[in-house]
Amino acid sequence: MKKTIKLLLILSLFLYGYESLKDFKKEDLFDIKKIDVEVENKKLLEDLLISLEDLKNHNIWSLNKKELEKEILKDVRIEAVRIKRQMPNKLVIAIKEKTSYVYVKYNNNIYISDKSGEIYGYMNESEKKNMPLLQIKSKSDLKELLEIMEKVNFKGGISQMYKIPNGVVIRTNSGFEIRTNKSIKKEKYVIVKKLYDQLEAEIKVEKNIDYIDIRFKDYVIKSL
Repeated sequence: MKKTIKLLLILSLFLYGYESLKDFKKEDLFDIKKIDVEVENKKLLEDLLISLEDLKNHNIWSLNKKELEKEILKDVRIEAVRIKRQMPNKLVIAIKEKTSYVYVKYNNNIYISDKSGEIYGYMNESEKKNMPLLQIKSKSDLKELLEIMEKVNFKGGISQMYKIPNGVVIRTNSGFEIRTNKSIKKEKYVIVKKLYDQLEAEIKVEKNIDYIDIRFKDYVIKSL
């Protein structure tokens, strides 16, 4: 009997403490007053702070972090998000942006795309980077150009890529063109790079070579 009374007393104290804790968590002390967003992209930071403003003055304990993460991830510029409560009234939200890979010109606008070909923003929404510009007329064009780009071993030297009848043009930073298509194997670009390195100095000074065409068994060098 004594054990039963003791057990009931402990249970009552536990329930009292639990209810007291629940009431304490509802205090104004835990209303969100500050939201820190950790992200480098200034435009994305501004957009997020505006969209998160409504969370202020809401109880930090009542926040559903999973639902908020899902909502934030709807922004196509964001790859991952982590939310932490910092007591008593501060949220810290760490954002991992998608990695930009190329610029894409489509319908007179210039966008940003990741390596998989997902377009997720305008060029002016992020700090300008030294990336190739891919000109396309459809999403299938983008996929084809990215597949070719993956084979190229001089990505840093590419200025632009665009389609032509029966092929694709790779324009280098020096203005020189390489004409190719998606059937060309990766090994051939290794040889093209060596050939281009040999011709580059001459191209810059003399500007007497228009393009190299590698779509055929033999290499075609077109002079001006």
